[in-house]
Amino acid sequence: MKSINEWLTERLQQSLSATQYISLSTIVKKVYQDFSLQGIDEERLNSKTYQSISRRLQLEESNSHIQEAAINGSAQGSVFPTSLGNATAAVSNMSSMVEGAGAKMFSLFK
Repeated sequence: MKSINEWLTERLQQSLSATQYISLSTIVKKVYQDFSLQGIDEERLNSKTYQSISRRLQLEESNSHIQEAAINGSAQGSVFPTSLGNATAAVSNMSSMVEGAGAKMFSLFK
């Protein structure tokens, strides 16, 4: 998990591709389930590292859905194409700010 977190931290300004997202999501879920079945306590399972990875994957999933909606909406002649574009930009900016703040916090604990 630490390696995944470091890899994601190095790529804060880059979005994950669909393949990267699916692979990381599957790995993280599988590791969490395996450790849970082995009896690892909740405190260790829900560590700061796991929470950081989960937040990043949620942001990537949100970005993916928004971009997909923007592509599908523009192809169908959406009624509000500019507001969707503004929403996409706002989410991207917010995710960059959140991820940047998270990276600063994690650098304090290294």
